[in-house]
Amino acid sequence: MADQEVSAGVKRLPDWELRLSDLVGQRLAEPFTWGANDCVLFAADGIAAMTGIDPVADLRGQWACRGEAVRVIARLGGLPDAVAALGLESVAPLFAQRGDLVLHRRDGTDALALCLGNQLAGPSDSGLLFFGLENGVQAWRVG
Repeated sequence: MADQEVSAGVKRLPDWELRLSDLVGQRLAEPFTWGANDCVLFAADGIAAMTGIDPVADLRGQWACRGEAVRVIARLGGLPDAVAALGLESVAPLFAQRGDLVLHRRDGTDALALCLGNQLAGPSDSGLLFFGLENGVQAWRVG
């Protein structure tokens, strides 16, 4: 993802919960769109809302379709390596807390979601899709 480590001294803003709720509310009915509202950008928008730092500022605009996104993410070593490069603390998926980043696999494909407490949220064709923490494969503490 971004060249800088997100975790280095990054803290959640005092009103992070409101900011995260606002993002979720804005995206409830927004469909999945490569390069605008895909899983990577939704997760990055969540981190930016909570911390004020955009972890993918250097990647925005580099893809507009699945193939381009796959190439960019592959160049970074795949989603798990790209997220690990941010320097976020790894946690077990079932211990993810509100605002944390969670990797899950849908139809054999890695995807990112945000933890909203007892559920995960990520973009889908019909807006945000909500599903259980048990679908997580890896998780990272944000801020």
